[in-house]
Amino acid sequence: MRCAVFPYELTEGECQKVMIAIALANQPRLLIADEPTNSMEPTTQAQIFRLLTRLNQNSNTTILLISHDLQMLSQWADKINVLYCGQTVETAPSKELVTMPHHPYTQALIRADTRLRQRDAA
Repeated sequence: MRCAVFPYELTEGECQKVMIAIALANQPRLLIADEPTNSMEPTTQAQIFRLLTRLNQNSNTTILLISHDLQMLSQWADKINVLYCGQTVETAPSKELVTMPHHPYTQALIRADTRLRQRDAA
């Protein structure tokens, strides 16, 4: 990361990294992360999620991860909560939710995500 720059010179991904660092500096018991890696390259995304996983395991920090990326959630989240029109329609362990979705909206989300379909077919 570049240190001798003005904030307005940072890329969106760099700004997100700075915000994650600021949020983690206080050692929170609860971290709410809304699309924390959406502007990052896949390798950087994986690094951030490994960091968040270690944080969760080592410091007992609860992480509420908000995302539209079911593929990513199925890899990193313990449990997924699906919202439809602002209401929870399904909550399940992540592996169970992507392999055996019960609610029609969840089923449609899974069908729409080609990466999940390809992974399940393999």
